[in-house]
Amino acid sequence: MIIVVKVGGAALEDAVSLRKCARAIAELAQDGHRVVVVHGGGGALTRMLKKLGKQSEFVDGLRVTDGDARRGADGAGRDRQ
Repeated sequence: MIIVVKVGGAALEDAVSLRKCARAIAELAQDGHRVVVVHGGGGALTRMLKKLGKQSEFVDGLRVTDGDARRGADGAGRDRQ
């Protein structure tokens, strides 16, 4: 069975939550499931855009991702590494 797991940005920023998620995902894989992980990171992106002097824009709860936001997402991901 294929299982899709969404890991929210808050879990990514909390080491204890991230370890719990990783263990649960590993157990699913060990049980023979194919696991697809979709990750969040909106908080990090919002902070990065703010540093760039940009404001996040949302429409119906979804972030509008223009060129600046895409470049900010790339930078936000690098800050986590």
